[in-house]
Amino acid sequence: MARQHAHGAEFIEFINETQQAYESRRLEDYLASFSPDYCTVQLHTGFHEDLDQLGAKIAADIQKYDLLSMQFSILDHWFTGETAYAHMSYLTRLRHKDSQRVLIDERQNLIVANHLGAGAWAIVAKITLSADNYFESER
Repeated sequence: MARQHAHGAEFIEFINETQQAYESRRLEDYLASFSPDYCTVQLHTGFHEDLDQLGAKIAADIQKYDLLSMQFSILDHWFTGETAYAHMSYLTRLRHKDSQRVLIDERQNLIVANHLGAGAWAIVAKITLSADNYFESER
């Protein structure tokens, strides 16, 4: 496991730019960060989705919820050859547009990205390590 990569700074910048596109609800910019053969899995659930499913889910969420706040941090990152990993933590607050209830989404993901050359990266996988969703008023 290597802590350094010749384009490691670009990887961190890429993760931050991808996150900003999500927070700004720029769906096309967000999805452009992903490889066409991208996949998501959630450990211990059997859940998986591909890039088309991810795009459809986020588009539906944008229609259904207002993003109130999103805190994220990169807990750790490392490299193996031309593959980068980022252990991410999120705390997201979303307001349901109809009911006005606030949904809390807490999760940790492992992001896997491939170096495409010249400092460019593409996310190939997201592994959801843990996820907890609840309405703010119910906890």
